[in-house]
Amino acid sequence: MVIRQTAKTDVPALVKIFLAGFRDELLPTFGEPFTGNSMRDVFFFCLEAEPAGFFVSEEDGVILGYNFVSRSISRLQVAAALRGWIFRWAWGFLSGSYGITLGALWKMLKNKASFVGSSQKYRSSGDAQVLNIAVAAEARGRGVAGKLMEAGIDYLRRIKVRELRLEVRRDNLPAVRVYERAGFVEKGSTRDLKGEWVVMVKTIET
Repeated sequence: MVIRQTAKTDVPALVKIFLAGFRDELLPTFGEPFTGNSMRDVFFFCLEAEPAGFFVSEEDGVILGYNFVSRSISRLQVAAALRGWIFRWAWGFLSGSYGITLGALWKMLKNKASFVGSSQKYRSSGDAQVLNIAVAAEARGRGVAGKLMEAGIDYLRRIKVRELRLEVRRDNLPAVRVYERAGFVEKGSTRDLKGEWVVMVKTIET
């Protein structure tokens, strides 16, 4: 097993892992036919905006999981606007290529509004964030998520980021244990339309 930075050619495998891993979260909001094209474009944006924070785990040419950490959410938001990604995402929705209905889009925006409103809570330094981490079902229990998290933390340590935040569902006990082993501590909670998210924060020693 190796941990390396993500390449554009990895994106189809990452979309597959994302759709399988987050299906229970996706279907109540988006229903069918959610195509996954929206996440393909999100992953390409992440690669363009902050490639050094995007990692995959690979074994014998097979992608086992991925992790994207950002040094700053606000920097990503600016990059999305300045590089035209907001317009690409809008066109993907309007053209129907994302398979997202207007009702589903409204649900998604309401969900995101609560996260944006609480994105600075429980922080003492900066706005670094674990944006998305996932491991293929067949690779779970092998320490993949822990190694991916280590890679993300090492990246932030090198660029002198002092604190990292993430959110996780309280009932996702395997993920919570991974984060606790990586040094994250529960600081509070936030909510969306589907329920509570635990906010966890890690101090990065430099």
